[in-house]
Amino acid sequence: MLTTFLILLPLVGALVVAIAPLPRQTTAGLAFLVALMEVGLWIVAAGRYDFDEGGLQLGTSREWVESLGISYSVGFYGFSIWLTGVSVIVSAAAIGYATWVGRDRPRAYHALMLFLTGALVATFVAQDLLLFYASFGLVVTRSVAIAGVLLVFCYLIVPSVGGMLFSSRIGPRLAIGWVMGTLV
Repeated sequence: MLTTFLILLPLVGALVVAIAPLPRQTTAGLAFLVALMEVGLWIVAAGRYDFDEGGLQLGTSREWVESLGISYSVGFYGFSIWLTGVSVIVSAAAIGYATWVGRDRPRAYHALMLFLTGALVATFVAQDLLLFYASFGLVVTRSVAIAGVLLVFCYLIVPSVGGMLFSSRIGPRLAIGWVMGTLV
């Protein structure tokens, strides 16, 4: 259930920030508060995760469409707890910095950042392909809205094309793509 709360908290926060008619500073403060609550929830999840045991933990699984094999299945593995932590901490830092400097159109920026945080968490904890691809698609499209087409293009398309140009086997393609993505 905790994993589901980590997904839903920023999504609900994004909805409130986008819809509620609040002043600029209040909108920014609310978004920062939600981001800090998300960091707190992640700390609780990391505290409950048994690193000695390993495997899938803190999971939730529900059947959505049984006839098609579609389910809602989320949980943490050792690496996903850290990826989620980095994502929520960096998102909170970005929202806090934007609050401090006073961005233009804070309602749109903060709502998109909270939405992106929820989608990132869903991507890292998804154990079902439908949820993974849906959340990953949301991450990519929202990243374009926040960072711009050129930046997302450089981090996603250029490394994959570079890997395809320099190798015909999948292993070297992935290695080349990862190295290029790191260097870009």
